[in-house]
Amino acid sequence: METEVAKMFTSNNNRLFTLILDKLNENTQSVQFSGNYMFKFNNQQLGNYNFEIISRNEDALDFTSTEFVPLVDVQSIEIPFVEANERSDWEREFYVAIEVQESVDPTTNQLVIEFSESNPRYQAVLETLDNLRSNLTFIQDDYKYTFKVKEPTKVNIFKYNGKYYQILALTFNLTSLKQGFFGNETDLYLWKAEESTPVANLADYKLDKIEFAEVVGKTSRATSNSNEEEETKTADKRTWEADVVVNFNGSIPDIYLFNEKSAQSALNQQYKLYVDTVGLNTFNGLNNSYIVDVMVTSINTILKNNQVDQLTFKLERV
Repeated sequence: METEVAKMFTSNNNRLFTLILDKLNENTQSVQFSGNYMFKFNNQQLGNYNFEIISRNEDALDFTSTEFVPLVDVQSIEIPFVEANERSDWEREFYVAIEVQESVDPTTNQLVIEFSESNPRYQAVLETLDNLRSNLTFIQDDYKYTFKVKEPTKVNIFKYNGKYYQILALTFNLTSLKQGFFGNETDLYLWKAEESTPVANLADYKLDKIEFAEVVGKTSRATSNSNEEEETKTADKRTWEADVVVNFNGSIPDIYLFNEKSAQSALNQQYKLYVDTVGLNTFNGLNNSYIVDVMVTSINTILKNNQVDQLTFKLERV
């Protein structure tokens, strides 16, 4: 009789801790981070902190030690959703301890303890945050993530083994999915129909999309003349339209839309809308992107003090 093996469950907190740790260790500053999601800074007597993580290499003749930047999981707030795609929204907070560099003032000959932005460990943190901020969506270990990233904030400073350390808090708002897609996995590009397709400089024609509501319909007619008992429908034509909201950043397509809004464009000006389904293409290995011939049939903007200018417009197929 075979013994049933108990199912191994994985903590989502541990999964996300490992994710952040992996992302930090992708830095190009030759800085290594380590820790455990249950690990924390211990404030002991006399103000000492026990946090140092040491790696020992037994392959060498003498033991060698490498000090890692410790990563601590401080707070985890989860908003779970009862959905088949296993979506969860999180606010996560982590601490890192960055050694403060010491130097001697050449004029006064006094010891200067000053935190510098050029510190490689701090640079490694900033590099990681910048990568998470710019890479809107990524996949790791069969989960898909999208991040909102805050700048590091100062928490505390302390002295340990004769060295000074600055504790920084890293706070993330993130959503994880087991299945499904995020809106930012589809990109929109717009150019005039009479222009050649801007293959070489396609990025110049990208819309800073906020919302893209695409509606595809069909015109239909009754088939009463061919079926005397049950009313049925048959499709004649397919219709297409989209409501779009974008940030106005002054890009090439933004100026096209501005001219539409200010009635400076030709009445029947036509455009090419390229819908690049990046996430779906990656998922199924196919190219599901498409181009639609469109015109702007309505457009409006509301300018508010201290708010980003946005354009709301409707596209219809021509």
